[in-house]
Amino acid sequence: MKAGYLPCAWQLWYSFLRGVGTPLLILIENEGGQMNRQIGERIEQALASFEDIEVVDVRCSGRSGKGLVQVLLDKGGGITLDDLTHINRFLSKEMDAWDVGKGAYMLEVSSAGLERPLTKLEHYGRFIQRKVKVELHQAIEDKRRKYTGIILGVQGEVISIETETGIVVIPYAKIKKARLVYEL
Repeated sequence: MKAGYLPCAWQLWYSFLRGVGTPLLILIENEGGQMNRQIGERIEQALASFEDIEVVDVRCSGRSGKGLVQVLLDKGGGITLDDLTHINRFLSKEMDAWDVGKGAYMLEVSSAGLERPLTKLEHYGRFIQRKVKVELHQAIEDKRRKYTGIILGVQGEVISIETETGIVVIPYAKIKKARLVYEL
């Protein structure tokens, strides 16, 4: 991306983040990663008063000329449709107050689902003995970037996964994305 060039979606997100003092340069250089984290943090802060609600992931993108903010939630014992409806209404009002402007974004609030993403290190510890699909930023040991297997454990910042070919030890920092695999 050329320095100084700012597509419409980035203008929207700069406006959105203006309240947390995010410099415009970060949005240009990081192309969404930093932006997603900061929007996610702001949404987590807004939802902190909701007991047992976990913000699993926040995804930001542009769609049809509007920004799209997707919020994936979970709750001990499962999240209900009533929970999602209540949180959607609450979060919509909160975000309107953040100077985004009505109609400047679309908000989607949903359950993280059975094949939920694993977005934090503590998720791996919580889902030991569950099947997971992991994609890495770059290949490790056996020249592979994608693994499917059972989470055996977490030590520090390293996750052990048992795959069909053996046990793979993956540093958390090398994981690009991961999700649970639903099995009957």
